[in-house]
Amino acid sequence: MLISHLGLPGAHTVPPDRDVATSALEPLLGLADLPRVGVKISGLYAASDPSHAYPHDSARPFVDVLLDAFGPRRLYWGSDFSPSLDHVSFIQTLHPVGLDALSPADTADVYGGNLRRALRHQLDLATHA
Repeated sequence: MLISHLGLPGAHTVPPDRDVATSALEPLLGLADLPRVGVKISGLYAASDPSHAYPHDSARPFVDVLLDAFGPRRLYWGSDFSPSLDHVSFIQTLHPVGLDALSPADTADVYGGNLRRALRHQLDLATHA
């Protein structure tokens, strides 16, 4: 199961503190122990008020909480193309806030490795069924 848009934590004019971010994500965080649940790092504009406030600093606490709960192996980058273009440029969608401290390997996983692995797993299941 893949949850999009950071779990839709709501729009914020200033970055919420960690407790507020955790509380907003509480229903989603309840799924963190399930190994086949992942979260898409997409729609960061929906966590920002105004939505064009790139780099969406208000989304960072949510990304941080999700990294801690799900780890970089269960996060998936997504551009949210084409709705994102109503809020930011496509180039801006390529650099989501909160992922800059990841190792190169973890960054590669979030930006595509995790999805390739999940799709391979599904293909293997279908092949052996």
